[in-house]
Amino acid sequence: MKKLLLIFLLPIFLFSCVSNRVESREEVSIENQWFLQKIDGVEVEPGVELTFDENRYSGNGGGNTFFGEFSTEGSSISFGLSASTKMYVENDMGELVFPLLESIDTFRIEGDTLSLYSGEKELFTFIIQ
Repeated sequence: MKKLLLIFLLPIFLFSCVSNRVESREEVSIENQWFLQKIDGVEVEPGVELTFDENRYSGNGGGNTFFGEFSTEGSSISFGLSASTKMYVENDMGELVFPLLESIDTFRIEGDTLSLYSGEKELFTFIIQ
């Protein structure tokens, strides 16, 4: 009788230990340090960083720093008051990014990738490193 009970309960015990849970990947927040990977779909050399923290953002493109305020609601994003330093720096990639931030209205995060859009057009792709 004990053997029969053991044979019956053992498979139930073993199957109950197997989890049917789906591993959910922790959602990445926009509040991170991002590194520019593409402009308008074209890969670029590393050099531009963009950091979001609470309602403020800051970035650097290899020389000058830009910073300001932002807000999000769902997948919408808007950049408010902003400023940048104005030192002469050759090949400062930030000079390509900073002026276009005001035109960004939507963002999407997939895995470790942040895409910034103006209308339907993807302007910038950033990654976490």
